[in-house]
Amino acid sequence: MALFPFIDGVKGCASALAGSESYIPSQDGAPLYLTVNDIARVMLDALSVGAG
Repeated sequence: MALFPFIDGVKGCASALAGSESYIPSQDGAPLYLTVNDIARVMLDALSVGAG
């Protein structure tokens, strides 16, 4: 497992990456779990650059 911690004052989000034989991505890809302070703003930012 790799952890990417949130750092105060730095743009970004906390996240983790895990892998083992029991973690198998679906046909739609692997799930991502991220921690952000303002999900509405993050979603608007992502959609404004073409995510979706």
